[in-house]
Amino acid sequence: MKKTHYFLLAFFITLLYWVLDAYAHLLIAQSSWMQALLLQTPYSTPLMTSITAVLLFFATLIPLLLKQKPQKESADEFNALEKLSKLLFASLATKFNVIKAQEKIEELLHLEGSLLFIYEKENFSLYNENEFIKSTFRSKDIFPFRTNHERSVVEEVAVRCFIEKTPFAKDAIKINKMPITLFSFLLKEEETQTIIGNLMLASNDPDFIEKHQPLIDKYILMLTFALSLAFKKEHLEKLNAQYSNESGSFDKILNVLNYEKIDEYLFYEFKRHKRYRTELTLMLIEINMFENLSKVFPQDSIITLKKEFIQLIHKYIREVDIFGKWSKDRFAILLPDSDFRAAMGLAKKLQGILETTKFSKVGKISCSYGITSLAPKDTLGSLKARAENAVVRASIHEGNAIEVKLQHGSLDDDSL
Repeated sequence: MKKTHYFLLAFFITLLYWVLDAYAHLLIAQSSWMQALLLQTPYSTPLMTSITAVLLFFATLIPLLLKQKPQKESADEFNALEKLSKLLFASLATKFNVIKAQEKIEELLHLEGSLLFIYEKENFSLYNENEFIKSTFRSKDIFPFRTNHERSVVEEVAVRCFIEKTPFAKDAIKINKMPITLFSFLLKEEETQTIIGNLMLASNDPDFIEKHQPLIDKYILMLTFALSLAFKKEHLEKLNAQYSNESGSFDKILNVLNYEKIDEYLFYEFKRHKRYRTELTLMLIEINMFENLSKVFPQDSIITLKKEFIQLIHKYIREVDIFGKWSKDRFAILLPDSDFRAAMGLAKKLQGILETTKFSKVGKISCSYGITSLAPKDTLGSLKARAENAVVRASIHEGNAIEVKLQHGSLDDDSL
């Protein structure tokens, strides 16, 4: 009930009492209504009547005056998971996505704070940052096997979780005399059982957290997958830089990824799509008349052309896009979390740029663009075959032609 409703109810009850009391005196004293209402009859007791009326008025307001504990709004699981998945798998840097998702889970579960720890062999570190972390941690890097007598109670819990590697822990502590419950969840890959880290949720309402345990469990699966994918991608990039000559997955001359590495990234993005229904688009770019160029110009001029072409493409793709060499005269751009429309926009931008760009050795060139997006019934083979088919059809048109080929049809640039 709203505050104004309480006041209206109190006024009505008080007025009703006053009228009934006046009516009683009216019958006894045989006086007029005005005298009875103004407490002017011989039997009226103005003081007692006024006190009773005031008491009735404030007694009705007692529920309003009592301090009520605000009810926390429960999180709708489906909508909450949808929001969290969009944040975790957005087309931005993984760390930024994860931090935004952590902020959202804090908001949904009304947490005092959330703490995401990434485990190493001998130590662990905090992945995110918030006010709760600032007040309870001295450093973002924790070395559990070093003696430290100045650890906070939260740090002690985090150290114990790291050493024991328990799947779940619940610890009741006090921070500045305020009771806090720490819920700790181990982050472990399902397939390899590799332990990534730990998610800790700090709450002053443990019953509310336990009520939303199914939501938390599903979020942990998504978080683990996002982090695992990012770490694998980072590991692959490091291996690529370190062993480029041995692995054959990096073209050292052109300083670009080779087909083998593009195929690896395509595989991981394909797995992510199958699990979380994320979007994925593959665009192949073919340099037109490449065989003729190779016959007319010397090899060093062709290599220079490719290097300049690669540098040009890198300027206009996103940080999360994956670009590399597909074949002798073709290049590939893998666009995670994007549909064919985004690839068309990029292709049209490159069209305009190439029309005005002169390369140092060969002058102007034109390209053909084959675009396709991953569909639910696709395999990696069908996706790659469709992209190949699209770029072949585009090359038939010559010039800077764009061909979009989807699972149930195709579009070319003349129809757009």
